Formats: sequence, structure tokens, C-alpha cells
Amino acid sequence: MTNGRFNIEIEFDHHGESVAAVDDLRDTYQGMSPGICWSPRGRLSVIVTIEAPNLAQAVRIALSLAPHEVISVDGMTTKEFDRRIDSPTVVLPPMMSPGEAAAELGITKQAVHQRITSGSLPATRVGRAWVIAAETVHALADAPAVEPAAVPTSA
Repeated sequence: MTNGRFNIEIEFDHHGESVAAVDDLRDTYQGMSPGICWSPRGRLSVIVTIEAPNLAQAVRIALSLAPHEVISVDGMTTKEFDRRIDSPTVVLPPMMSPGEAAAELGITKQAVHQRITSGSLPATRVGRAWVIAAETVHALADAPAVEPAAVPTSA
């Protein structure tokens, strides 16, 4: 049986920048072209390339060498890994927090949340936080102010 090439990404339960931890991973996965970085969650992560008969065996090899507690593992053929790297990236529009939107609109953060809740300010929930498209906030900030209607007084 011929071996295939697989890329395995391992995320470790290790926070904070540590030269020693990076050196440890580099030494551990020497010969497997280790790419070491910090994940979006702030944890130490390594991507290695392993030749093995199948994906399951490649994952077992990578995990057997793990010098720290493993949080997650992602494995795929090198061909699939390269395809994902080469695929176009989705570019998200600039977003603002409710606090940033409030500052730009000259209103309170509470007023922004009230507008989000009422649906008059479109926003998207990301986890527990709200984000608003910066374009929407800029358009509202540039819109002419609407004067409140006059209340008739009794004569």
C-alpha cells in the first residue's frame, strides 16, 4: 500500500506567547514541516504534513507526539488542504460594535440597543455581542436630521 500525504492541524490547551512552547513544537514535529501559530482563540496551534497509509493513521501519528494537552484536531489530504488555502477568501464588510455606532451617531449605547431590538437598526448577533455594518452606521450619520413634529397647543 502506498502512503498518501496528509495535513493535520492540532490546537493545544496552551495560552500566551511562549518561545519555549514554540521551540518545543518545532523540535517535536521536526521533519513534518511544522507551521506554528496562535489560533483565533489565542491557543498554540501546529499544522504538520505527514506521510501515512490513510488519514486515521496520520492523525494517530500526529497525536502520539503531542507535547501538550490537545483541544482540537483537523485532518485532511494535502490536496484538500492546498485547495482550501488557494480558494478565494470571503471578505466581510467593516463592522462596528454598538458602542462605536453610538459614538458615530451621537447617541447612547442604550439607544443603539433599543434600535437593534426594535428592528430600526439592522445588526447581527456574533456570539453574545451585536455587530452593525459600518456602512449602515455611516449612512445614518450622514442622513439629514428629522425634526420632531410640532405638537399643537390648545388656544
